[in-house]
Amino acid sequence: MEEIAHERERQFNLPGSEFDQLHSMNDWIAIAAQYLTRGADRKHTKGDPAEQRMALVKAAAVILAAIEHHQIKPPVLNTRK
Repeated sequence: MEEIAHERERQFNLPGSEFDQLHSMNDWIAIAAQYLTRGADRKHTKGDPAEQRMALVKAAAVILAAIEHHQIKPPVLNTRK
C-alpha cells in the first residue's frame, strides 16, 4: 500500500496533473486499463514479474486518483432525453 501511495504522489506531482479534474470516469478507467494491459502477456508465456507488479501499482494509483476526484466533485449527469 505504501508503494501505491508513493506512486499516487509521484503522479500527482507530474506536469499536467492540474488538468485531472477534466477527466471523466471513462477517462480514468481507460488510463488504468492501459497500465493493466501493459504488463500482460498471452497464456503460457511469462512476463517480467517486476514490470507486471509496477503496472499494477501504477494502475492502483490511477484508480485511487479517480476515486478521490469523484468524491471531491461528483460527475454531472446528463438529464436531457
